[in-house]
Amino acid sequence: MTKHSTSENGRFYDIGAGILEFMSRYLSIKRRDVTAQEPLELYHKELSANCKNIKTTNLPFLEMNEDTKYAVIYADSVFEHVANPLEYIFKSAKLLETGRVLYFISLNENSFVKYFLTLLNKKNNYIHYLSPYVFPYHLIGFSKRSIEIAANHSGLKLIKYIRRYDYLWFHILKKAFNPLKYLASVFLFIADLFGFEANLEIIMKKVKE
Repeated sequence: MTKHSTSENGRFYDIGAGILEFMSRYLSIKRRDVTAQEPLELYHKELSANCKNIKTTNLPFLEMNEDTKYAVIYADSVFEHVANPLEYIFKSAKLLETGRVLYFISLNENSFVKYFLTLLNKKNNYIHYLSPYVFPYHLIGFSKRSIEIAANHSGLKLIKYIRRYDYLWFHILKKAFNPLKYLASVFLFIADLFGFEANLEIIMKKVKE
């Protein structure tokens, strides 16, 4: 991540850090200026109690003061849960220093899992879009084209688009014995091999004001 930024120094902002804040903890060891944001009050209290060496906040991201600029803005499994992800990307562009990056992990709209669940829900007369009303309440997914459009309209440049294995096939194998789990695991493994993984890693750089 830092190799795509002009420097390893600068402020780091973690959107929706939850209570685990893995990236924030890691970068705080590297002596970055780290802020972990968690808007849910219950999670924020636990985050603050567990992270004495990291600044924490529950201020909604879209309400942040734009006078303070950041070297890296990071969001792991956040943008698929909000109804307005473009606003989050545009806000990130305003908060980044020139040459610095927005790095986020989200859902691959072209994944095998998405296609399978869509067919399953259509069979039940329910128009499915990444389980918007089923835990964990995914509202939207991304494709390379949609990411490119978002980058172009926000003043950012897409510099890295990576499809990642989610190893769902492996987790299914660990479940209780069921002959169907082996068939499902084979299909999911093949989907991973052909680029239909469920996860994406996206890096966008701010190239100019």
